Amino acid sequence: MSFEDRLREYRDTLDGAFVVGVEANRFVEMMERDHPGELAEWMRCHAIAFAATAFGDMERRERAKAIRRAGAREFQRVAEANDVEGLSLFRTTFVVNDEHLRLPLRDMRGADCSFAAGEFAARGNQQLAMAAFLRALGKKAGRRTVGEVMDETTCERLLRSFLPGSELPVPMAA
Repeated sequence: MSFEDRLREYRDTLDGAFVVGVEANRFVEMMERDHPGELAEWMRCHAIAFAATAFGDMERRERAKAIRRAGAREFQRVAEANDVEGLSLFRTTFVVNDEHLRLPLRDMRGADCSFAAGEFAARGNQQLAMAAFLRALGKKAGRRTVGEVMDETTCERLLRSFLPGSELPVPMAA
């Protein structure tokens, strides 16, 4: 049985409310106890992805921090003085193509800015659509649960109406 199969089997035992971090911790403890070699191999195989995720998270936090700190007056002062290093926003990196190349803002051309803007807009639109979907579910459910007011097929159809042509953001039952 593969690691993913064990993880899926564990997930299938969960019923109702749970906290992902707590259950992930329990699963890892079980794997350490019952299948330590398999866990170590899976961790080794996924180390690059974990590091890339951590690196990307770090970049996003730094970008958000730089944007918060870069007031209009400071931006104008630094731009007029040609003090690029004085404005941390210029050192902030963005993904500028489908190969995930990152460039600092100061080195980005128009097409790079457009690509980065499109990525933010796409994520924002999907988040707004998911928010609208959840609001619609909340209105429909009221004091009842979603499972009481509709079956999973209807729920999935409703979700697809809010997110047409995109991957569903949550796993649906087979």
